[in-house]
Amino acid sequence: MNISFRRILENDVDDLQNIALKTFEDSYKHLNTASNFQWYVQRAFNKSQLLSEIKNGESWLYFVLQQDIIIGYLKFNVGKAQTEVHSKEYLEVERIYLNHTYQGMGIGKQMIHFANRIAKEMTKDKIWLGVWDKNPKAIKFYQGMGFEESGSHIFVFGDENQTDIIMEREVTFK
Repeated sequence: MNISFRRILENDVDDLQNIALKTFEDSYKHLNTASNFQWYVQRAFNKSQLLSEIKNGESWLYFVLQQDIIIGYLKFNVGKAQTEVHSKEYLEVERIYLNHTYQGMGIGKQMIHFANRIAKEMTKDKIWLGVWDKNPKAIKFYQGMGFEESGSHIFVFGDENQTDIIMEREVTFK
């Protein structure tokens, strides 16, 4: 499927909020308590929070578009914007979300290739991300894309401490 990527700007905050809430809800609402889910989305996806992420000079957000339809988004971090301390040679993929109706079409692979391209343009050596240890489908996908487990960290989700597996891969320079 032919897709494109477009940098998210401040005036895109409503569209970002819509795709962020939709994709996060589709992915995780059924796996968590209603109160924990509400607690998280109210903090992570309110307009003020999203605007601060868009304005952060060490974060970049991109829409994934199929023609002019927003079907997903990505968020990249470097430096102090990373959710966990990594060296300056790393690019974090903090968010990589795709509308569930477009999953299984090879778009996720294109999204990882785009992350690699951004990392290469920024002269980074490695890409890293955190994936919930209770998401075997995503873990298998990332392994298939060359990511390897390198540790873990706690992800606070309401009154629950969840474990994210840290996965990383070398940036390829093809």
